[in-house]
Amino acid sequence: MHPRYGTRRIALQHLAKGWFINFNCVYRLWFPAGFKIPSQQHKRLQIVCIAPACHRRLPEHYNPRCSSAFLSERLENVRLVKLLVVMAEFTRARLALDVNRKLK
Repeated sequence: MHPRYGTRRIALQHLAKGWFINFNCVYRLWFPAGFKIPSQQHKRLQIVCIAPACHRRLPEHYNPRCSSAFLSERLENVRLVKLLVVMAEFTRARLALDVNRKLK
């Protein structure tokens, strides 16, 4: 028997030889005989793109798009301040900076 064969395959092989044996019976006899159930082999991921972060295109010209981020900071008086930062991706220039205790 091949070590990769599982209990279902062994039961089917015995059935093909003419032995009428239940799958559950093979499963119960499998461990005392010293066999192990093979672990499931995981499918390998297919690498479609080799370049790093190929799904994210780099900007080609001046200010084609902007990115935004929400940040939060604590002040010395323990108040929470929220910041909205908008930047141009090509020049990395800050287009807007909104600071407030509550951003809506």
